Amino acid sequence: MNTSIKLLCTAAVMISGMLRADEPPPIRVLKDIFYRAADESDAYARSRCKLDLYLPPGDVRGFPVIVWFHGGGLGGGSKDGSVAWAPSFAAQGVAVAAVNYRLTSRGNVAGRARYPAYIQDAAAAVAWVHANIEKHGGDPRRVFIAGFSAGAYLTAMITLDRRWLTEAGMNPDAVAGALPISGQMYTHGTIRSERSRAVAATATETATVEAPEGAEEESDAEPAPAAVTRRAPVIDEAAPLFHPRTDAPPIFLFVGEQEGGRVIENRRMHEALLKAGHSKARFQIFPERNHGGMVRRLSDPTDTVRNAMLEFIREIVAGQE
Repeated sequence: MNTSIKLLCTAAVMISGMLRADEPPPIRVLKDIFYRAADESDAYARSRCKLDLYLPPGDVRGFPVIVWFHGGGLGGGSKDGSVAWAPSFAAQGVAVAAVNYRLTSRGNVAGRARYPAYIQDAAAAVAWVHANIEKHGGDPRRVFIAGFSAGAYLTAMITLDRRWLTEAGMNPDAVAGALPISGQMYTHGTIRSERSRAVAATATETATVEAPEGAEEESDAEPAPAAVTRRAPVIDEAAPLFHPRTDAPPIFLFVGEQEGGRVIENRRMHEALLKAGHSKARFQIFPERNHGGMVRRLSDPTDTVRNAMLEFIREIVAGQE
């Protein structure tokens, strides 16, 4: 290699190094932080109740954070597969805490959770972030709760029903805002299925118990309730729609135009909040979006769902300053 070529190569390496030096510092990522009590004895909780922090780069202080709950019908999904967009939010100055929570049983899987374990986990995760985000540069006044599908259900439940965050040791009024995306606002279908299985199991046990000799054939006891199907709409204490309140944090309900019943549920949730006197509730239908399409493009700077999320957060943050 002649001298001129060597000089050109050296110059190219130097310029490349200069360009890398001018690039913004990388975001910070902290993986698998256990967020429940240190003395938690449940093995499934110890393996599952972890979160990842995606933090803005450099020495940025006072940034907001989204506590994010993945979808999966309360019986599937993972933090690892739901936040490909988190680094781009962190690069824009909005941290993300991606949360795993205990899941309900599916098929023959044993040792899983049931209602309300996953709601309790969601509340514990938010309480942990609120208590610890300042150590990592964030502002505990700027903790937002968000999630997709089942994660949106969890978001709405712990935002609207004060008892869950209260039991987790956090003041529910400390939530800066909530952004449930495509969530069920009635009692979740998986919870209805859990109830149905429990009723069926009780009926089976009752049928196999032989009456003692001499016992009456008839009984005054109430008959076992009929199985509640997953499709039967229910609004009770396990439904966000059961808990509209005037003093709830600001909430932005997202839903896709092509999501059918979810549009109805979220519209009714919005109407219930307005009737309760809540002045900071929003509801938006995103055109030509189906269920999965609501979060598929969150990494895209031009995505309308992404930009609506960031605008909502920045409006609230600006109002705190």
